[in-house]
Amino acid sequence: MLLASDDSDSDIVGDQGITFAKLAQKQLRPGVQHNIALATQYMYPSADPRRIKLISALMLLYFVFDDKVEETPSQTLASFRDDFMRRLEGHNNSNATPSSLQSHINSIVESIEVEDATGGNGGREMLEALHNAFQCVHPPEEGFQSVNDYLRFRRYNVGAEFVIAAAKFAIKSDVSVSDERFNYYLGLVGDHLGLVNDLASYDKELRALLRGDTQDMINIVDVINKVTCLDGTAEAKSVVWALQLQIEKQMTEELDRLRLHNLTDEEWWFLEAVTSTVTGNVMYCMTTGRYGGEAARIRTTS
Repeated sequence: MLLASDDSDSDIVGDQGITFAKLAQKQLRPGVQHNIALATQYMYPSADPRRIKLISALMLLYFVFDDKVEETPSQTLASFRDDFMRRLEGHNNSNATPSSLQSHINSIVESIEVEDATGGNGGREMLEALHNAFQCVHPPEEGFQSVNDYLRFRRYNVGAEFVIAAAKFAIKSDVSVSDERFNYYLGLVGDHLGLVNDLASYDKELRALLRGDTQDMINIVDVINKVTCLDGTAEAKSVVWALQLQIEKQMTEELDRLRLHNLTDEEWWFLEAVTSTVTGNVMYCMTTGRYGGEAARIRTTS
């Protein structure tokens, strides 16, 4: 991949001396790109080949950048981040000759805009949501005082807006994601995405923290350990699992309530597409080697 070989990234070095290119080489080990392609297929089954390819490209960039940004002080990344943000916004008018990676990002953005012109408006919203997600990477210095504080942060940090916008993009929809009728349901979706990801990734993130690869532990298991009197990680994971089940129950109840609103077929299609991302995310997090697969299973006790 261009990110792993592009020389322009070599100047950005994290605390452990790792550059973007080196991180990409580590992250993009054999099979990872295939796994991310599977994630998009799981989460966006209604997308056509062109749109699934574009969603997959953005998700791959997000996975690599997300890990790198969490490992690196924000000031170290300022130049790269600002350039990346400008390109997501479509502002790539620079006198300098773009690198291969920069040209690739420009091409992705241009292709998404072309797709939007053929149907729906989710592409631009998808780019804006990715932009917003990168503004909410590091946790507040004072930490989280409650589970609700964490969930409010995590909705942005996990990229929930991006996931929802990508669902729109996948089905060429122009339904408004800001429609107040959908606010509660989409908020539950955001919480669910974060909980599932946190449960699957906790052990991976803890190992990274203990190695000194990252300074931040952004995970609800850690938050619950700190704000409750539970005895250890296993109990905290069980609470998170119970919260996940509760949210799934609330999602089902909210969909039943929305049936009273006489939604259009297009609006129901949008909600179905968003729900597919939830089930696809569960499948991906349960099976991907990124988070440990079988090793990340929550063990039952007899």
